[in-house]
Amino acid sequence: MVTYHYDNARTGANLSETVLTPANVNATKFGKMGFHSVDGKVDGQPVYLSQVSISGQGTHNVLYVVSEHASVYAFDADSGTTLWHASLLGSGETPSDPRNCSQIAPEIGITSTPVIDRSRAPHGALYTVAMSKNATGNYFQRIHALDITTGAELFGGPATVTAAYPGTGGWQRDFRCRAVRRTSGLTPAQRHGLHHLDFTLRSAAIHGLDHRI
Repeated sequence: MVTYHYDNARTGANLSETVLTPANVNATKFGKMGFHSVDGKVDGQPVYLSQVSISGQGTHNVLYVVSEHASVYAFDADSGTTLWHASLLGSGETPSDPRNCSQIAPEIGITSTPVIDRSRAPHGALYTVAMSKNATGNYFQRIHALDITTGAELFGGPATVTAAYPGTGGWQRDFRCRAVRRTSGLTPAQRHGLHHLDFTLRSAAIHGLDHRI
């Protein structure tokens, strides 16, 4: 499970499932396995990889979880052990305030579901977008590519999302980090350098941006 609702079409269907069947998905054999503690609300869907080799820790089935405190966690999906944790806040930064959005409160960090590409970098990359602000009131939206085995930043990242659109009469419309939030999950098509990101304005409009990492 490397993207939101399993595939680009968001079907939520694994048509190659080999373990779960109508016979074993029942109240006695199927249910919650445990509880994993994180540092904020979880709005993005967790994603999952099997048989990930973690340096010095062996091979694990891994559950990747993002939080609104701008953190990414890698948990052993079977034992619940934390394999690594990465904060995506810059130095001196905090998660964004909710920007008058009652749906995401009290803070905005990572809202959308990340996407994983096992073919990128030596071990594979997890892509996600995090929002933050600094002490002087500046807001940031950044694309991060993390090593799936360590949480380390890849490709010289993160990349700050910026955009501008020229208009008539000499004016220019700039992308305003503080006025938007990213809600839709990243897809596998948003890998290999070019990322198209949809951001939701508080007025419910959508901005589409292309960015490279």
